[in-house]
Amino acid sequence: MDDPSSISINITAPKKISKYLEEFRELASIVACKEYSLWLKKKVKKNKNQKILSIRIIANKTIQTFNKRYLGIDSATDVIAFSYLEEMDTLIVDTIGDIIISHEMAMNSCRSFKNSFKKELSLYIIHGVLHVFGYDDITASKKAKMWKRQDYYTKKYFEDCDEV
Repeated sequence: MDDPSSISINITAPKKISKYLEEFRELASIVACKEYSLWLKKKVKKNKNQKILSIRIIANKTIQTFNKRYLGIDSATDVIAFSYLEEMDTLIVDTIGDIIISHEMAMNSCRSFKNSFKKELSLYIIHGVLHVFGYDDITASKKAKMWKRQDYYTKKYFEDCDEV
């Protein structure tokens, strides 16, 4: 079953964000399935089990703890993503990645960029999924490539939506 639609999206978030969870799950699924199918084309050996992508939407204090523990940076950030694609053949659980998102950063950014809170969180989800699939934003050229892909998903799936 090398079907990208077999990706299970698990999202946990505070209660105040729960009204958006189904839409966020659908968004993450759309981006993850597309990127996974592109990634599969590069693979020789296919892993046929269902894949899991975990997304946690948390507070600044908690994401700061993750950032310090795993990246050595003692501050809050918007998105942290862990990709397990390269290790997937050796993992017992077929988790392709974990994405951690700060809802407080999204709230601050949506005010700065004049986006809705929902759109800002949507951008963070797209950004995190792209990180899971190997996109990076450390150098200017890699950032440009990643943001071009991010813009592609934003335009494709949200341009016609008034609320987002």
